[in-house]
Amino acid sequence: MLIVNIPLKNAKPGMVLAKDVYSNNGKIVLCKKGAALNEKLIQRFETLGIEYVTVIQEISEEKRKVFLEEKLKLIEQAFLNKRGNCINMIKKALISYWNNKLLKDE
Repeated sequence: MLIVNIPLKNAKPGMVLAKDVYSNNGKIVLCKKGAALNEKLIQRFETLGIEYVTVIQEISEEKRKVFLEEKLKLIEQAFLNKRGNCINMIKKALISYWNNKLLKDE
C-alpha cells in the first residue's frame, strides 16, 4: 500500500483516509483518518472547498516495483554529476528510504 495525496476530484467511494481532513482554516477536523470515503462525504468536502485528501492506495506487486524503479531513476537523475561524500550519503539515504518504505507497506 501507498499513502498518496490526491485531488478530491479523483477520490472514489471506498478509498480510506490516511490522514485527518481539516477545514480550510485548519481548525476543525471534518473527518478522521481511517474513514472510508462515500459519495456523500466527497460531496461535503467539495462543498467545503477541500481540494485534496490523503488516502491509502493498494497497489499490486508489479505496480510497486514500477513505482520503486521510477523513484530510483528520479534519484539517479537528481544526483547525476553531483560529487562529494555528503551528496552520496543523501543519495544512499533516499534509495534506502524508498526500498524500506515499499517493503514495509506490504
